[in-house]
Amino acid sequence: MMWRPLLIEYTGDPLRLAGRIIVPLVVVAIGGMLGYAGLMLIALLIFVVVTGTAINLVKLRLSGMFRRVVVSERPKREIFSAYTTNFVLIYSAQFLPAMLAGAYFGGLVILPYAELSLILAAISGTFVGLVSRTLGSVHLYAVLVTVPLILLGITTSPVRALVPMGYVIGDVELTWAGVIPLLVVGISYLVLLSYASRL
Repeated sequence: MMWRPLLIEYTGDPLRLAGRIIVPLVVVAIGGMLGYAGLMLIALLIFVVVTGTAINLVKLRLSGMFRRVVVSERPKREIFSAYTTNFVLIYSAQFLPAMLAGAYFGGLVILPYAELSLILAAISGTFVGLVSRTLGSVHLYAVLVTVPLILLGITTSPVRALVPMGYVIGDVELTWAGVIPLLVVGISYLVLLSYASRL
């Protein structure tokens, strides 16, 4: 459907695709050698996924395809759920080597939280893309979303245990509270679908 041209564009150039996989891996590996693997991984996930997901949705808006999709008979929740899911899959494949490198330095426990962080970033990016009208505004809104997400991960307050980024970046003790980030991501997803259904 509407994401297919974006997928073709994303995977069309093998050299660029290889760079999209190798560069994050190298950055996280170097960060790991310096003791910052989790921070580098989260910074990459949040910035790339939020911005990339949002920009691609704005490109659809500027090409006129977004309007055709919104007025179609398919439920808007289904359309934007598929859009978000496809970008989660694309970015999960792109960042898998980087996440594995992060797990090498930070332990396997960070893998599910890195994936939850990626999902939260894709949800946030879809929301940013829905409210943005131009490429200029998408960059502004993306910064307004990405900076707080990263700050939530590095804060020393107990709030850190509520978001998946905190488990990837820092030494958050894994207890029963480790399920709360899953609830946060789920609630964010429901909020996105509720907003999308009103378009």
